[in-house]
Amino acid sequence: FKQKTAYEIGVRLVGSEMCIRDRDNADSSVGQNVNLGLATGRTGSADAFAVSIANGTGSSELSAGFNLVKPDGTDDTSFEAANITVAGASSFVLIGTAGAALTSINLSGTSTGVTSGYGLTLFQMSRFDNLGIVNASGLTDGGINIDARGSSATGFAFTGSNSNDRVVLTNTTLNTASTLAGGGGTKDTLATTSFNVTASVVNSATGFEVLESVNSESSLVANSFTKINEFLFSGGSSNSNRLNITGVESNDRFVFASDQGDNSCLLYTSPSPRDGLLSRMPS
Repeated sequence: FKQKTAYEIGVRLVGSEMCIRDRDNADSSVGQNVNLGLATGRTGSADAFAVSIANGTGSSELSAGFNLVKPDGTDDTSFEAANITVAGASSFVLIGTAGAALTSINLSGTSTGVTSGYGLTLFQMSRFDNLGIVNASGLTDGGINIDARGSSATGFAFTGSNSNDRVVLTNTTLNTASTLAGGGGTKDTLATTSFNVTASVVNSATGFEVLESVNSESSLVANSFTKINEFLFSGGSSNSNRLNITGVESNDRFVFASDQGDNSCLLYTSPSPRDGLLSRMPS
């Protein structure tokens, strides 16, 4: 790019080592901190930088990280948008504290050899405080997994890829979201901090097959969610090791991805005609 407010970083990693080239000015950095310069001159509302991520950056055990800094080493929070292009094997990337200023993330490219998981798993140290837009429609394979629990944006908009995607939001942010479009995958996951969300918002979402709770749960009314038949419990039980599931339909599926605790039990009821018939399943 040859614009005042658009920059490109080329990222190549071996393990967790990063080599970054600023293709817009003379700055060059090896390591985790990237100085794009001109921070004091960027006063717009849509300043953007572009990052290319390739060759299996990071791992599920140790994410590769980078941060945007000014020449004095302090965070460069002058960018509002990140344009991220992926290629190659699955990548795991942590954006530093400066990434909290981002309001939008646009993703494109193709990940290869992704048989499980996602093409890009993206974190930010405070979970994207100001993020309001994630657009992964430019990803042609691999999908995005992004934890945006830090966002308190009203009208959050998520547009998924043609592969499996996952987005994590707080209940409050999800309840006020304007667009929740999972894309073309078969296991697109809408994750939130509790199943106690506004059902009409989830029901108006498109392209999501899985609803996930990342925190401990005590209850779930399954048939409140008319488009969802798979429920993922990533947290433990929060009700004295008892989990109550009601409104169970014949094609519902419940997946427990965490230890529910010793002596836990699952109590569930189906809808009519067997309402009131309580089943108990020990953990």
